[in-house]
Amino acid sequence: MSKNAEECSNLRVHISDIARLINEGDIIEVGERINKDAVIVRASGNPLTKEEWLKMYTSSEFNMYMNRLISINNVTVSEDCNMGYVCYTMHSRFVYKGKANDEISVYVAVYKKFESEWRITYMQKSQGRNPVEGIPVFN
Repeated sequence: MSKNAEECSNLRVHISDIARLINEGDIIEVGERINKDAVIVRASGNPLTKEEWLKMYTSSEFNMYMNRLISINNVTVSEDCNMGYVCYTMHSRFVYKGKANDEISVYVAVYKKFESEWRITYMQKSQGRNPVEGIPVFN
């Protein structure tokens, strides 16, 4: 396996682990996989810092009931294997500020290696769609 293919595989595992950890409610461990200077853009378009994202996800106003990775749509790693991006689709059920949500969303996460560890440096979430509308199809 080439180094690039190996790193693509590592990013697939990384995303799978993040989805599992969020589903298990281990937001602090997820935070360990996000770089301190990361920008996280919510579906509303509002950007958050890592600290703001952690505060939102650990707030009493936010309750995650289910977070499932549906698909990894694309993984690309730079030739030097120090940066990469992942496009993936999630199904989440949660309550935020009293509003129940059951949605399918597409995410894009940009990764950079820090001391041989992948960390998210930028992440953006699409507007959620109702699961009855179907899952986005990527070619």
